[in-house]
Amino acid sequence: MHALLRAAAGLLLNRRVWRAPVDPLTPSRLDAHQARFVDAFAPWHQQAARSLVAVGLTLRWARGTGVDTLRLTADTTRGLLAIAQDALDEVLRHASEPGQVRLELDLLHGETGSHLRMAVIDTGRTSTGPARQPASHGHELAMAQRHATQLGAQLEIGIDANGWCAELVLQLAPA
Repeated sequence: MHALLRAAAGLLLNRRVWRAPVDPLTPSRLDAHQARFVDAFAPWHQQAARSLVAVGLTLRWARGTGVDTLRLTADTTRGLLAIAQDALDEVLRHASEPGQVRLELDLLHGETGSHLRMAVIDTGRTSTGPARQPASHGHELAMAQRHATQLGAQLEIGIDANGWCAELVLQLAPA
């Protein structure tokens, strides 16, 4: 069984985690101005979770209070989906054994306004040991950083107490 898992991982390591052949944010699916963020994110999450299971990774989705009603523009949603995808591609590229990946979405409220926090956390092991910061940021992480910059968001990539983490904070427009 372990050999079969490694063979499947080998096949997937040479390709990205599932990507939608059709833009999930077409006008028929979402309002042209703003739509519920989770409406676009849910189908992507389900397909990504199925793809990761093939290599022994479990994808957990944690949504904080208020995220289910959050409305974002289609362009912002596309950018956030691209960042999550790039982070998962990086996790897949470095994973060597079964583990868990968490996708966390939270709304933060403070003195500077409201922010969306999105984190992709790999709590498993990499091909070189426990989850760690990559020696160099790969293509996927460079793309994620580019998307974050376009959105005006801050993206930090590294290790935290839970493992490898790509954490984005996006300031939301006042309601």
